[in-house]
Amino acid sequence: MSCGVLEHVSILENIVIKLSSALHKNGVLYLEVPLDAFKISRFHATRTYRKYLEKVSCWKPLFICLDFLTGISRQFFGRIPWYGIVKQSEHINYFNKKSLEILCSEFDGKTWISNPDFSHKQGKFRLGRIAAVLSR
Repeated sequence: MSCGVLEHVSILENIVIKLSSALHKNGVLYLEVPLDAFKISRFHATRTYRKYLEKVSCWKPLFICLDFLTGISRQFFGRIPWYGIVKQSEHINYFNKKSLEILCSEFDGKTWISNPDFSHKQGKFRLGRIAAVLSR
């Protein structure tokens, strides 16, 4: 079982092969990753946004308020509003059904990918999840 791990791994190349190499001939590998990707606007890639961040970060209460509102928007709508604070969490990989299928495509055996489950929570956070089951 590998649950909540792959989103933290910096190099995913051959990861499924490496994990499955520990399997017994009748073994099964279960992979589970969160569905916590979010959408941003084009504005977030501009110099204007960078200058905006410089200004709002000068006043801590405003920055905290905007960060809080960003978290609410990300949690309930899956997107960062134009005025929001784009921050990187500890997750360095974001998955969806297609990316998990591609990751598992290097496995030589049977593969089953679940449908996305957006109702799944981790603590109070609605992250959603998707899973893969691999067997020989």
